[in-house]
Amino acid sequence: MSLNSTQTDMCVLILVLNAAQHCTTMLPLFEEHTIKHYSYLRDTMPHLVPHLPIGDSKYQSEKADTAVDDSAVRRFFDTVLQHIDNSTLSVRVRLKMLHSAEEQLNKYALSYAA
Repeated sequence: MSLNSTQTDMCVLILVLNAAQHCTTMLPLFEEHTIKHYSYLRDTMPHLVPHLPIGDSKYQSEKADTAVDDSAVRRFFDTVLQHIDNSTLSVRVRLKMLHSAEEQLNKYALSYAA
């Protein structure tokens, strides 16, 4: 399987971003489009892209310092767990419910970050 140039460029950018985690003098050298790509890659592949103090993440860390009302999230988790604990549901249905909950949490996280 060969990679196309877009996939290759993405791999190189992920390598550069991982290097920047350990060499922060690189960060001011990133152009605006690189920071936008970082934000996208960080949102879609957080297991491959480290947290860096650039772009939106620079402001998100400031937001994290403020108090967060997580009561809606706690209610959501309680509701999901009540439904998942229903022993009459099949494993397949429970897994679908968990997947749906994951998608909803991701949407919530994105709306909170914006």
